[in-house]
Amino acid sequence: MEDDSLQKRGNALEAQFFNEVDRKLIEKLRADMAHKSASDRLKASTGLADEAVIDELLALGINDESVSALSLFPLVWVAWADGSVEPAEKAAILKAATDTGVDSDSVAGHLLNEWLRRAPEEEVIRAWVDYIGALKAAAGEATFQRVKQSVLQRAYDVADAAGGILGLGRVSAKERGVLRRLEQAFE
Repeated sequence: MEDDSLQKRGNALEAQFFNEVDRKLIEKLRADMAHKSASDRLKASTGLADEAVIDELLALGINDESVSALSLFPLVWVAWADGSVEPAEKAAILKAATDTGVDSDSVAGHLLNEWLRRAPEEEVIRAWVDYIGALKAAAGEATFQRVKQSVLQRAYDVADAAGGILGLGRVSAKERGVLRRLEQAFE
């Protein structure tokens, strides 16, 4: 009789163990499927096929709904070069966002506002540089050159927006350094 009770408890513990293993496997499968789905949507919205770049963007919270903010990231990067975003720089960035169709209530708009509130980390800069490299490989030369020209022009406009004293020294040395890094990313 006691052996039967011991056997039942053993069976119950074994069942509990395998239920837990099954639950973890199902959770992992769901997470893998969600990542695959997000990856496929991001690939479709960007035209990129580089899995490493897609994974890097997803890890940073950039998905098919927020990827349009990446075109504005260089402007934010330049604005933060001196350690803070000046009101004129912020206005120039928000105008560029409106001009490119990024609504302030969209996911991309919220991401942009977060970047304006707090300086993006170096990992976001690396992800953007990787994104540009993947874009260069995926896009035609003419398209890539138009993107490059547009991004660099808007970045220079933001650098110039803060002014200077009596119009002198409009672009700081730190901003020029970021602008050089932007240009290098497109090479």
